[in-house]
Amino acid sequence: MDIEIDRESEVPLYRQVSAGIAELILADKLPPGHRLPAERRLARSLRVTRTTVVNAYLHLKAEGLIDAHVGRGTVVLPRRVPSAGVADVRPIPWHYFAADDLGDRPQRLFNEFVQRGASKGVIGFSAGIPGEESVPAETLASLAGQITRELGPRAFMPTPSEGLTELRATLADHLATHGLTCTAGNVVVTTGAEQAIDLLVRMLVARNDTVFVEEPTYAMALRLLRARGARLVGVPMDEEGMRTDDLETLLARFHPKLLYTGPTFQNPTGRVLSLERRLHLLDLAHRYQFPVVEDDVYSELRFSGTPVPSLAALDEHGYVVQVGSLSKVVAPGLRVGWAIAPLPVVRRLAAAKAATDLHTPTLNQWLAERFIRDGHLARHRRAVLRAHAARAALMDAALRHWAPDLVRWTLPEGGLSLWCVLPEDLPHDALMEECLRRGVTYLPGTLCAVDGASENGLRLTFGFPAEAAIDDGIARLMDAVRAATPSGEDRAAAELGTAAVV
Repeated sequence: MDIEIDRESEVPLYRQVSAGIAELILADKLPPGHRLPAERRLARSLRVTRTTVVNAYLHLKAEGLIDAHVGRGTVVLPRRVPSAGVADVRPIPWHYFAADDLGDRPQRLFNEFVQRGASKGVIGFSAGIPGEESVPAETLASLAGQITRELGPRAFMPTPSEGLTELRATLADHLATHGLTCTAGNVVVTTGAEQAIDLLVRMLVARNDTVFVEEPTYAMALRLLRARGARLVGVPMDEEGMRTDDLETLLARFHPKLLYTGPTFQNPTGRVLSLERRLHLLDLAHRYQFPVVEDDVYSELRFSGTPVPSLAALDEHGYVVQVGSLSKVVAPGLRVGWAIAPLPVVRRLAAAKAATDLHTPTLNQWLAERFIRDGHLARHRRAVLRAHAARAALMDAALRHWAPDLVRWTLPEGGLSLWCVLPEDLPHDALMEECLRRGVTYLPGTLCAVDGASENGLRLTFGFPAEAAIDDGIARLMDAVRAATPSGEDRAAAELGTAAVV
């Protein structure tokens, strides 16, 4: 079979094989009924692994181009018969043209879960954002009016790719109040913190580079790193955050291109890395020469306990790039984030930003600048922290009432969410279906897992639903957990089936 394989390409080999076969089918060089080579034989002829061919065939089958039959092998399917007067044009197989794969199965499953559950009466614990009632809409609207009256067309004109000069200076002043010394020159404004992470990943990570992350970690960071082709290594956590002793052990085996961490109210667990471990982490970064990307979007949301300096504030040698945002404390739709980085990184980030979307929307940048500079952020933050503390306490009380024997959890000292650990034998697909029946959603730990270690965890956001809905939502969720938990007979049958397979 004449298929070209480019082993230097970033496109995975199985995609190249499936695309090559698809082209032959669509060009009628492999007619309907044609029997494709056996997986091992094709693998030998192309000098790839059998797994590569298996995955290629699976993708072709998903596209409706081939099928497997017992006794007949894998054959090309016939073309659909077109309706009268309709040209025989097959749908273009976009799947084969995509270089990156962000559609992993756990994410698709969760997207379907949320979409099917996004109806009236559903209590949403899945979104890691503040609710509408916490958005200072009147203040932002008033500021928008002031800005447009004062600046006129300038409020809608382009800014430098690294961000509005006034906002960068205001952010540097604001961060100084949190112990982080930087200048406007160290700031790159991005369209949300997620874009900052994306730009850093694209700038620093190449295919097959090793990247360390906490286990579990932020789901979108995992998707961005996987799309880049990174080799992910999960670092275990406990109640004090990332286990830096385990990190040191891993560093003896792997040299990471970077380490991504959320040390303050980590997403999804809400844990805080202790000061001792922060200092140990920085010492390891200095000794083993790897950069650290610090996701700091939740640090403004501490409503109890003692603040801990950020990694960027503790770092004296320029190893840490800090990512921040106003999405969690002001408004998720404002889409103003930033990266605080050494000057060599800023220059490259600005170039990557320019190639992506030129600059973050100008009016949004001016809104962020005035909101911080005029003291609105400090006042709004105090009100938000009171509300979040009350909501977290309500969720804790609801869990104590409805689920003391079903789940384990720890009340966080800040952030937006609470992490629960469920029984290990609980099937998540069944739990999602039970939750949909009862009108409640959550974030599955599977989306946050590097190697499956978090499959029995879930994140519950207390910052998004209305206060009055929290108790009812937890009651619905725990009813779903009980309904989805295998009975003693089901569990015994499953274990017997597993034993038989082994």
